[in-house]
Amino acid sequence: MSSSTSLNAPETPGNASVLATAPPAPKPSDWSPLRNPVFRAMWIASAVSYIGFEVRNTAAPLLMLDFQKTFIGVKDSMTTLTQTASALPIFLLVLIAGALADVLDRRRLLIVTHLWMMVAAGILGVLTILHLMTPWLLLAFLFAIGAGFAMMNPAFLAVLPELVEPRELRSALALNSVSLNVARVLGPAIGGLVIVAYAKLGHSREDVAAKGFAFLITSISVLGVCWVLWRWEPTKRQKPAHPESIWGAIRGGFRYASHSPRVAVILGRVFLFVFFAGIMPTFSAIIGRKVLKVGDTGVTIMMACLGAGAVVGVYYMQPLQRRMGVERSVALCTGLYGLAMLGVALTPNLILACMATLLAGFNWVIVPTNFNIAIQTSVPAWIKGRAMGMYVLVLWGSMAAGPAFFGKINDSVGPRRALAYAAVGELAAMLAIVWLRLVPKKAEDFAPAGRGLAELEIAQPATGLEAGVRVSVEYRVEEHRHEHFRNVMSAVRRQRLRNGAAAWELRNENNEGVFTEHYSFPSWSARFRHHERTTKADAALQDEAVALHAGESAPTLRHSAIPPFDATAGGSPWVDTVGSGVSRGLIQFFERMDRAHERDVFRFQPRPGVKILPSGNRKSEK
Repeated sequence: MSSSTSLNAPETPGNASVLATAPPAPKPSDWSPLRNPVFRAMWIASAVSYIGFEVRNTAAPLLMLDFQKTFIGVKDSMTTLTQTASALPIFLLVLIAGALADVLDRRRLLIVTHLWMMVAAGILGVLTILHLMTPWLLLAFLFAIGAGFAMMNPAFLAVLPELVEPRELRSALALNSVSLNVARVLGPAIGGLVIVAYAKLGHSREDVAAKGFAFLITSISVLGVCWVLWRWEPTKRQKPAHPESIWGAIRGGFRYASHSPRVAVILGRVFLFVFFAGIMPTFSAIIGRKVLKVGDTGVTIMMACLGAGAVVGVYYMQPLQRRMGVERSVALCTGLYGLAMLGVALTPNLILACMATLLAGFNWVIVPTNFNIAIQTSVPAWIKGRAMGMYVLVLWGSMAAGPAFFGKINDSVGPRRALAYAAVGELAAMLAIVWLRLVPKKAEDFAPAGRGLAELEIAQPATGLEAGVRVSVEYRVEEHRHEHFRNVMSAVRRQRLRNGAAAWELRNENNEGVFTEHYSFPSWSARFRHHERTTKADAALQDEAVALHAGESAPTLRHSAIPPFDATAGGSPWVDTVGSGVSRGLIQFFERMDRAHERDVFRFQPRPGVKILPSGNRKSEK
């Protein structure tokens, strides 16, 4: 069956003239987000939790070294597995976590994941104190804590913009980076103090119980975040009328990234910078210990300078960008970071090495913070959690790939040359600004378009909402506008596909002035989601295509029912089955948490002027 209607008329402009003459808002200071009590509480609590995680990262390898004396077969390679067990869940779960951050309530997701980490770290600490811990059980608990961190991170990054004003987002993300870098300094120090204090009580530093108390600190450090989240009352997000499953949301995230040049460019910049820059802490420690011979104390001082540079960097970041602009300041800081790496590689003494690491820390906080802001402001709200999941995946993947690659080079040429080669690569990455720009030439408005459902005024599908649907739009374009029209429709194609369409084509029969756009969806639900996801930037692009139409009436839009099909044809059926089962279980779990306020989290709430037909279809009331 099919039906037809006219496309909506272009949206009338809002109060553009009023906004143009309004006085500019005062520029936020670097610390202005801390005036917000909610952000201040969250920042302090998350900083404490970051320190707790670093305490765990210090105690875990020491505990594995202790196991070499009590367990047969525990070698040095098992010590490196403690870091692998903590980081591996990020690669396995971060995309699922990003989908959960978009599909489920972010506040409740954050509470559950933090409670998970608190309980896992607490049990790990108690079992270690009771001398019941084993090497493989330690790795299992580290994996469990890492899984909680992986599931939490995209939701936490997506929530940060909700805590501050949009103009304060840059400062808020910079402050979050500061807390991370400070934790890298304080965490190992606190972990070491716990072990020393335990020894002062008459025990051996090699007693595994000392590490158990360090794990308990990790568990307790999460309590503050749970308390802040419990008291926080965020603005409720509008629940989608036709929500995606978790597995479908993951596929949607990949689909959006593959058809969004902006997201691809930013992820490319992240990889180019972090692949080379991520080896700095590790190689600084190697050079300090094996080349400069400064021992653990000297290496600790170098790491402290790295963290101190980050604190200074957040103070100067916004003045630098106001003076030079984001693109130039990021390019400059990338170059300075490369020079700092070169300085550590060539330094003859500890003092110069500390100066170089201080410079590296200063630039480290500026560059990734701008990457974070760029990805946050380049996607609409409905995909933000998945976008942050991809950002975290590329970030951590680059940090894992870089050390592995340059570690092999280190085995052949030594740490100084390996770090120098990475520094040259970082300086070359500075040139990426020519092709991969963080700041788009034309800003896009990702606010919802807010258009009605008139264009979806269709006959009730006989097979229900899960049947496939094909949409056809017919345009009549004058000959001298054909090339311009094709260029506009190329951008429309990307917009349709990233918002949920499974296929798209543009036909020009007999080279005449009639163009027909065809795009299809695996279900009517996907069609409705596509319409709901339309942003003001998408609507402006569609209006530009409509403006090129030369017919007497508006372009005609038709919906045709087609047999149901799988949008991921060629995929593995058992993967879809497992993904659907996990989706249902997670959704049911969070529905029960919300039962005191709402019987069904995903129940369709009718909008004004819309009624629900018996099959679940929607139609505008006249």
